[in-house]
Amino acid sequence: MQKNLDKQFKKKVIGVAQDALIMGPDGLGDVFLEEVERACERLCLPYKSRGELKLNKAQIELISWDFRSLVELCQTLRTCREFWWKIGSAHVGSLKEFKAFLSKVEWELFIPKDAVVYIKVDSLQSKLYHEGLLKEEIENKLQSLKYELTQHELNSTFKIFVSQEKNRTNVYLSLNGESLYKRNYKKSFYAKAPIKEHLGAALFNLCKPKDSLSSNDLIYIPFAGSGTLGFEAILNLYNLRPMLWRDEFSMKEITGYPQASQKYLKKTADNELLNAEANFAKVEFLDSDEKTIEELEKNIACFSGVSTKLHFDVVKGDFFTHSPSDMDAKNVVVGLNPPYGIRLNAGENKTEFYKQIAEKLNELSSKSKSFSGFCLLPDEKSSFVFIEALKGFDTKLRHLTQGGKHIRVAVFESQ
Repeated sequence: MQKNLDKQFKKKVIGVAQDALIMGPDGLGDVFLEEVERACERLCLPYKSRGELKLNKAQIELISWDFRSLVELCQTLRTCREFWWKIGSAHVGSLKEFKAFLSKVEWELFIPKDAVVYIKVDSLQSKLYHEGLLKEEIENKLQSLKYELTQHELNSTFKIFVSQEKNRTNVYLSLNGESLYKRNYKKSFYAKAPIKEHLGAALFNLCKPKDSLSSNDLIYIPFAGSGTLGFEAILNLYNLRPMLWRDEFSMKEITGYPQASQKYLKKTADNELLNAEANFAKVEFLDSDEKTIEELEKNIACFSGVSTKLHFDVVKGDFFTHSPSDMDAKNVVVGLNPPYGIRLNAGENKTEFYKQIAEKLNELSSKSKSFSGFCLLPDEKSSFVFIEALKGFDTKLRHLTQGGKHIRVAVFESQ
């Protein structure tokens, strides 16, 4: 049975062009597409087919790509949060046709028998608008094949996404399993006001300095929290693959998965890390809370497990009074996610707070060779005051969402 599935997988998957749907950060589709295009240019695994990319807001369709390219991209992209591989598609106009279609999907070729499966269904502008009924039909089909199902995504080992749009049904299987922003480089999640990793990745892609960073340069992360922005700075400014920190992807459990390709990809990622090590800039974390710093140290130890060349300093202090030492002749990249909802009490002046942040950035910029970065902002008024107070910078304001919340980000670079 196992050998037969291997042969079928090679014939029907490895040997045939595949499609996928990948999800990026809301509001930053252009940054997402740019990263995907760059990743496609540096593919290291061999491929028989190389198709096209179609951007739709924060989603990208990959049409007619080699499965090994999908495997590589899933472990390489930093701004991607979900990687859905299309395993079935058909014109469906009735519940009877939907049931017939489900019977034609080769579930056992794609999902191992011991999998715990989570099902998500979306229906848009379709006669088959009842998502609960469609989900029930899929559950019945998978239960008839003896699969274990779960209603909780976190309890699953495999995820299925069924999209019913107009009269077209697409069935997708997650290649990642757990969402891709879960990098596996943290041990502690104590800090409040977190930012998801794929969003932090996108922001550092927006503020990359003109010159590549060297070991003489500085990555500065005030309001450090759990360390997400400092870690994402390393991944994105040095173009490292998240697979260096995360080994578990549900696709690796598929019968017929290309293990030889996986070994070569791992070797390539390790070599890329070795080549980057000589140029690692120092990352300086700053936070005023002692417990936050204690937990941050645990995350630094976890993140640093891949390389002894990583250089992190942790400073306990206040952003408005502290300045990193020896900033002269350095390229500095700064990422700011001020905990305005925590630091500021009710009735305090938010706009004055962000004006002071901008003025501090002006001071720091005057001491460095080049200075670039971003700052997350809570509202339009604070954004206006912050940008107005910045002097000697080229600045852009971007709008994005996280967890249903509207976030503004000022991206700046010294002139």
